Amino acid sequence: MIPCRGLGVRRFKSRLMTDHHHMYEFLDRVIIRSKMRFQLQIHASKRAVAALTTEFNRTFHSGERTGGRSPEYWQGLDIYSYDFDLLTKETLLAFRGLLTCLPAEDLTAFAVDLRAVLQRRVLAAHAVA
Repeated sequence: MIPCRGLGVRRFKSRLMTDHHHMYEFLDRVIIRSKMRFQLQIHASKRAVAALTTEFNRTFHSGERTGGRSPEYWQGLDIYSYDFDLLTKETLLAFRGLLTCLPAEDLTAFAVDLRAVLQRRVLAAHAVA
């Protein structure tokens, strides 16, 4: 059994995230099996990060074009940063839950897979920068 807690819509500050998570909050109530709830949480978090990244970049570049002096601009970036922070913490909690449920004999293989994924991501991110 994988421990899983739902991402409550009320915890987010941006309208983007509250709108995004309404459907997932409903599905979280309907799904009974813990493994499916965990997979739903991972899927919802992944899509939320993608949507939030797009909106953050759009807002940031819009502010650069206009000089970024309005309080609304900075408030928007603060709200998106808050939601990013919340998603990061929830992702780490989900990861921790997964690790506690992995059988000891699977940890080595998981570590090898994780190391390979992290090396690819870091290299790809470094090449873009």
